[in-house]
Amino acid sequence: MPAVSVNSSPGAAYRELEKYSCFYRSHGCPENKRLTEFAGPISIYCQTDGFESREASSDLYLPKEQYRTETEAKPEAAPRVLPPAADEPGGNKKESVSSVAHGGAPQKKYLGALPLELAVENQDLQVWRYAASSSLEDRPPSLERSGRIDKADGCLQSFSAARATLDTFRRCGAELQGGEPLTLIVGHPQVGGSLPFYRSAAPKYIAVSQNEEFMHPDFISHEVGHAILDRSRQYDCSSLKTLAAHEAFADSCAFITSLQDREALWDILLQEALGNASSRASELGEFWGPQSRNAPVRDLASPAEGGEKSDPHLNGLRFSSKLYRLLQLCSQSCREKLTPRDCAGIEVPDEIFLHILQSGLPIHPFDYQCLSLAAQTVSRVFVNSLNFLPQTPELSLDDLQSAVKESARRFSLPGADLNALAEAAFS
Repeated sequence: MPAVSVNSSPGAAYRELEKYSCFYRSHGCPENKRLTEFAGPISIYCQTDGFESREASSDLYLPKEQYRTETEAKPEAAPRVLPPAADEPGGNKKESVSSVAHGGAPQKKYLGALPLELAVENQDLQVWRYAASSSLEDRPPSLERSGRIDKADGCLQSFSAARATLDTFRRCGAELQGGEPLTLIVGHPQVGGSLPFYRSAAPKYIAVSQNEEFMHPDFISHEVGHAILDRSRQYDCSSLKTLAAHEAFADSCAFITSLQDREALWDILLQEALGNASSRASELGEFWGPQSRNAPVRDLASPAEGGEKSDPHLNGLRFSSKLYRLLQLCSQSCREKLTPRDCAGIEVPDEIFLHILQSGLPIHPFDYQCLSLAAQTVSRVFVNSLNFLPQTPELSLDDLQSAVKESARRFSLPGADLNALAEAAFS
């Protein structure tokens, strides 16, 4: 695990990791954090105690931007907090935030007027800790010999959830637009003890609470969805119509990202066998904190009737709930039209076999294979729908539906008419 760039501050350096581990809440198991290992490469700003530094120029990893040390900052310049505008996707209501002088982090980057301490980055993502308040811990994270990063699990939770969303799009054939890495700011004071938001005005970023119970992977994936759509098409978010479509797209990003988690797929089969409509894939934000009482923020399988018609999140369920319905129709069609021989090439993980044996329910490996095939098909259809969104100032839920239907014509599902299934789901 080589050192890659040495900071002038004693005991702190950039390091490139080929793998790392952290306590992580997954889409499939959001109720608790599990020690999970991830593949890199990532660069992390960390303590170097116990590691030998290599300072040869050929081994240096230079960050993409020039970082300013604390001593270079003007002491009289207090940071200006930039909240999301009221009409931005994912925006919260504006709150009064007092400006405070930032203190002694060894190294900062200045994003607009925000002093930030680097925690972790790769070519697609940068996760920074907002270091403007003395109440936040200014010390960089430490790294154990085993490769586990201490004092950075919150940043790594946000990083890993965001990366899972981008990886889902990449596996389905789409690349992140915009060139620059997507920025997340952990501990942004405008968030406080609340849900993340995406700031679409410059400087663009996703603001995340420093409270880990609000770092639910569904929330992170949702805000990354706003960023993906904003980078692909710059729609006018001053209208309720566009905001509802933005929220629907973001919810759908959280949904398809959860479909890449084998435990989430298992829960769909489990709840279906138990006669329940909802699952961990349809429930967005379940188990997000003690105040939630384990209830989701929104449920794609059971969209609430009525409600506040001016709420773009609820209006967006008119689309995202139908995307969940498309998954159900595709899975059902595969089970009716295919045989286990047709699905022989689809892996059933060992833990899923164990779940099936221990459940005592009428669930078979073939059911998992069909659901897995349906999940990947629906994910590809949704991701590819980006190519068919209109080049207009506004975006509507009908535009999203038309794009998905058009995308479905470009894909196939063994033994089924995918185009007909999409028409039925969005009727």
